[in-house]
Amino acid sequence: MFYPYARLIARSHTRRTPAALRTEQALRIQREAEDKFKQFPNRLSSLVNWAMVLHTQNFDFDQARALYKQAAEISPENPVLLRAQAIFMLVSCEPPRQVVFKRAVDMLRSADIRDPKREKFKIAEDSLFHWAVVTNPTDHRALLNYAVLMQGVVKDFDMAEKFYRRALAEAPDDRYVVRNYEDFEAQRLPGGMYAGGGPSINILKNSEVSKESIEWGEWQMMVDKKAKDAKFAHFWYNKISQLTKWEEPDWVEAWQIRIGRSEQTNNFGQWKEYWDPGLKCTFYYNESTDTHQFKNPYDSHEDDGEAEPLALEAGGGGGGSEGSPGPLAISDGKGADSGAMVPYGE
Repeated sequence: MFYPYARLIARSHTRRTPAALRTEQALRIQREAEDKFKQFPNRLSSLVNWAMVLHTQNFDFDQARALYKQAAEISPENPVLLRAQAIFMLVSCEPPRQVVFKRAVDMLRSADIRDPKREKFKIAEDSLFHWAVVTNPTDHRALLNYAVLMQGVVKDFDMAEKFYRRALAEAPDDRYVVRNYEDFEAQRLPGGMYAGGGPSINILKNSEVSKESIEWGEWQMMVDKKAKDAKFAHFWYNKISQLTKWEEPDWVEAWQIRIGRSEQTNNFGQWKEYWDPGLKCTFYYNESTDTHQFKNPYDSHEDDGEAEPLALEAGGGGGGSEGSPGPLAISDGKGADSGAMVPYGE
């Protein structure tokens, strides 16, 4: 099996580069997987290792499918097998899709319980799934395998998005690539299993600013005018961190981050003046009242015919309709117009 590590990781040689060692390890693992399968065709490790080689390197899905099933009869709860077979089931679009999709997700969760740090699967990730992308950078099947690995095992959804897009660029009409990408995008909507962050990079690039306010700092309300469902047309975008969110930002946390990156330029006693290099503007903070504002509290000059800006106070109310300046108070992080989001699937 690809575990324990000690039997498989190449010994350190000071004259060999890390890339050379990784290459040697990947080739040796693949060679040994075939040899061991020929010697011990009914052993669990032989079945799983050779099935993964057939799946990720040779793209022989028919034989890989048969070996995965045979291995599952021997040890259905093995975390290496659970992850590899789940990826295979998703990539190959095993029917019926909805039933198999749920089963694959359950298998990945079961593997996470048994191997939470992915220690037992790490060599398979590096020497098979990643190695296939290194040696076949334009093969849509290798790219799809790695995208699903990032999606279901590593849970790096932005990286999964990048590899899905690479696979689509190479094979825009491949039904396996298209179906997996469509399912992935659907699950990134609010209520989906990958909705912890926000919409994909692709959606962000095709969106535009719908609303912004100085009180929101680096956060902007975006709109995707090509959204298939109007309920999911609006989302939040942080122009400094470049993160996207379906849910309204936590404004208290946003101000804490803002103060942390800013430089204090003046001390007026209770009021401190800060310069925010990210947004290139000055703001004022009162530590005793936990109040933020953009107007100098000691400036006695009033703007002609304009109302004095409101302070941003912790504990105040928020929100506003179209045409209002947005959330003027920092409370519990809720209350601003969030684009009328509703849970996915309702």
